[in-house]
Amino acid sequence: MTETEGIRELAVEVSPREATSDEMLSRIHLAEPRDTAQVWFNDGRVFEGPVGTPLEAFVRAAGSDPEAPTV
Repeated sequence: MTETEGIRELAVEVSPREATSDEMLSRIHLAEPRDTAQVWFNDGRVFEGPVGTPLEAFVRAAGSDPEAPTV
């Protein structure tokens, strides 16, 4: 299993509303630093860029929906 698959599995199997603290803590582990960060949008799109990139840059890269402006 790749690191990304593991993250996706966690997102699908354990939602914060359903999980207890012990369940969530058991899935957290020490990891190596990454060179990239991911931002997941509600519409399913995932953007990736260098660690340290401002969140605003990801939002701009994703574009804007005129009916639901980003504030």
